[in-house]
Amino acid sequence: MNNKINIFLKLAKAGHWDKALKTINDISFSEVQRNSIALFALADCEYELGRYNKAVELYDLHTKLYPDHKAKNFVLYNIGLIKLEQNSFEEALSFFNKVNSDHRDLSFRKAECFYHAKQYQDCITTLADAVSSGSSRSEAYWRLGLAYDKLDAHADSLVAFQTCLREGGCWPELYDFIVSKLIWLKRTRDAESFYREHQTKLPSDFKVLYRIAISYNANRNFRDAIRVLLEYLSDNPLDAEALTHLGINHYLVTPPNLKTARICLERSLVIEPDSVDTLRAIEQLNIYERQL
Repeated sequence: MNNKINIFLKLAKAGHWDKALKTINDISFSEVQRNSIALFALADCEYELGRYNKAVELYDLHTKLYPDHKAKNFVLYNIGLIKLEQNSFEEALSFFNKVNSDHRDLSFRKAECFYHAKQYQDCITTLADAVSSGSSRSEAYWRLGLAYDKLDAHADSLVAFQTCLREGGCWPELYDFIVSKLIWLKRTRDAESFYREHQTKLPSDFKVLYRIAISYNANRNFRDAIRVLLEYLSDNPLDAEALTHLGINHYLVTPPNLKTARICLERSLVIEPDSVDTLRAIEQLNIYERQL
């Protein structure tokens, strides 16, 4: 084997793709083509450097020249990844379906194609197979939760996200989705309990406490809405929207606290003078006071 091809292969294997390509520039392409490993490595270098069209061209050539090569599944898989990266989801799926392999990520990639193509039920079926095979279960359940969410299957989505958590998922969006699903299912107390247990995992800009308070309000549990809003406002005193909701809950609670309601609404108006919601709430408060 050409010594320069050996050097090229060592550099490519070590992930030095730029250096590898500089080395192979001194070798005739016809000589590279005659070496199945070198041709595959060249395609990989182009792929890793983001030169996708050139990579696909080389992968295709490899498949034509060496149709029974042991790297065929990797070639098909990598072309599928490129098509997925280029948002050509149907093409990507067609290549993934040709892969004859138990590659750990294959089911996930197929599911990703279905998800982006809005074929959510097919995505769910594919991920169920991934779960049963035992490969990367936390990621599979995370993707299941997202697919169920798109179908508005909120209870199934919640179960998938909770299972993902038990399987080791620990990213902030997962915790936030669980809170959101509990709120959607009108399990506001469960949402609050979950938040209390995992609040360090949830960034403050997710405004979880605020959303829990709004859920309490929607369920006409005004006292709990006030309690949670006060806690939220202790860290976010200039949140005009939260102040407005605090004022509204103060005049909706039994017995109503109209004086505190007005203070909250007027403070909110100072922060956002043109807030339509706050002006409307003050108008409702005025009507309510006249009716007493």
